[in-house]
Amino acid sequence: MNRSFRNDNKGQVIVITALLIALMILSTFVYVTAIIKQAPTIESNQFDVFPQYQQSLRNTLISSLANVTNNGTSQILNENIGKLNQIFSSHYYESMLEINCTLSNVVPYQNGLWISGPQENHAVVGAKASYQLSSIGNSKISNNAGIVNIISEAYLSGNSLQINETAKQVTLTAQVLNEGVPTLAAGFTCYYQNGAVLIKTEAFNVTDFGNGTYRIVFSAQSSPSSEPLVASMNIIDHRGIIVSVNTTCVNL
Repeated sequence: MNRSFRNDNKGQVIVITALLIALMILSTFVYVTAIIKQAPTIESNQFDVFPQYQQSLRNTLISSLANVTNNGTSQILNENIGKLNQIFSSHYYESMLEINCTLSNVVPYQNGLWISGPQENHAVVGAKASYQLSSIGNSKISNNAGIVNIISEAYLSGNSLQINETAKQVTLTAQVLNEGVPTLAAGFTCYYQNGAVLIKTEAFNVTDFGNGTYRIVFSAQSSPSSEPLVASMNIIDHRGIIVSVNTTCVNL
């Protein structure tokens, strides 16, 4: 049988073209497969982001409140939450994450902070924020919402005993609480009022009762001695948050 050389060439061109297309498809498949293996996977059932974010938000409120009560700027809370949200949104690869965090402005909070200042016998500082999270996966959207509220408070009472014409022995009782639960203190700074002058007490004795209650004893120079002595304390809780509280001591 006679065969056409032109037809053979056409057949070879078709075969070569088919091989080239097949190689291109194979190369594309290998490349896409490699990219998929390197890319972070998105799973809708990854709920561990919710407690992770809640704990991180709690730590952010604590560190910010400690900063503010140690003469820091109140803007630090908003700045730190912004950084936290950016970190979670940018680096959490288990799912696509949408975050909405709002600082409380419900009295007594203002821009997420409650700073009562030195109060008689009882003082409170706090930080509060609400959050909404959406975890978006391949086939499901999971939502979570909550409120994180940090509160440090202190109660203070005291009495004074006249030692001589100008000196008194002052005994204070302080109780420290976190979120309404007795907790340990990390340190105290004591002051007392002598006339119009506020004097820092450099030497005092502390008795720790192990349940968030402390007895602080120091000597104070008071003139005139007949007036009730006003004492002040800056109490640092174990989280580094400072609460300032005053009390008027009872004369014994």
